[in-house]
Amino acid sequence: MRFTQKDIEKMPCAARNKHIISAKAVKQVRPEAEGLKFIKLILYQNNIPFTTEYRFHDKRRFRFDIALQPLMIAIEYEGVMSKKSRHTTNTGYTRDADKYNLAQQLGWKVYRYTTLNYKNFKSDLKMVMTYFSV
Repeated sequence: MRFTQKDIEKMPCAARNKHIISAKAVKQVRPEAEGLKFIKLILYQNNIPFTTEYRFHDKRRFRFDIALQPLMIAIEYEGVMSKKSRHTTNTGYTRDADKYNLAQQLGWKVYRYTTLNYKNFKSDLKMVMTYFSV
């Protein structure tokens, strides 16, 4: 059984001591990136429904950070600016490329943002909404 840090903090002391909780059992909850929060806020403000962690393929486990399903638009926030990131490894970068290629083959439009360009989302969204007349 895996516990999050919040689960452990909620346990009474006796329960914490009863369960020997290893570092592997504690799932680290990462704080949400500022850029991802910004993108979600813009979508909320414009009353645009979206899905997070959307699996777009039945067989592959690929997921989009945010999906506007009816428009088949995916929004990916890349974590390449951190010192250690899956996105910066050869394998991770290649898997991302495979994911984006598959998404395009299935008809998805993928918008990618980083810590340096996420504020462009606001103007990009205006252009998308004009194009789709939403």
